Amino acid sequence: TVFEAVVDYVTSGTRVGIASIGGLGTAAIRFAKLFGGHVTALSRGEAKRDKSLGAGADAYEGCLGDADAMNALAGTFDVIIDTSPANADVAAYLAMLKFDGTYCRVGIPAATDMTFKYDYIPLIFTQKKIAGSMSATSYSQEMVPSSTKDEELAAPTAADAGDAVSDGFFVDPVGEEEEESAPRPPRTMKDHSRREYTFVLITGLALACSAGYTNGVCLSGFIHPNDRDIRSSVAGVTGLYTGSAINLGEGD
Repeated sequence: TVFEAVVDYVTSGTRVGIASIGGLGTAAIRFAKLFGGHVTALSRGEAKRDKSLGAGADAYEGCLGDADAMNALAGTFDVIIDTSPANADVAAYLAMLKFDGTYCRVGIPAATDMTFKYDYIPLIFTQKKIAGSMSATSYSQEMVPSSTKDEELAAPTAADAGDAVSDGFFVDPVGEEEEESAPRPPRTMKDHSRREYTFVLITGLALACSAGYTNGVCLSGFIHPNDRDIRSSVAGVTGLYTGSAINLGEGD
């Protein structure tokens, strides 16, 4: 997820703010540096300073949650990549952006706290953008060869225990200090491989076509459901795709 954001918004000389220095935040710092960005780590207090600078950040600001400290950084960044799983005051982050800057959200808040609001006028007249970043796109194929050019990315240290590497992706985001003890979220669509996606898609389409064709033929009158053998055949097809769908669902 953070690699997608870096590829989309970071080039040589881009002033980047990485908000929330957990597992994803640490990876974002390293990728942004690899792409030539000037990186400032943004966190709460001073607890993550050494970790951030050790990961390659050019600067550190313990400003999150402090309105005055965040206001002091107004107009500083070209892009802010927010990796926190907690909901945020979008206005405070957008104020730290330059004209035409981008606030890119990577961390996903809880399902019960998904909404945010922002006024149109400042968004329009400053041409700032609110964006998101997803995984499993063609950019992801570039991540492993890019990562191996950087020794720290190729072999994370024990200090980055929040980083879990699976199939070339950094997963299991770790937020700020108060969120690090939160339970691991359930397995989601992001965690599946392209092969799994393809299998489920093709199987689902085949089952849907089979069901639709069978029901359509019955309804059109080409098959007369009062025939006992025909009724058994239709019931068999219906049972097949229903049972298959249940099995797919139980397999996540």
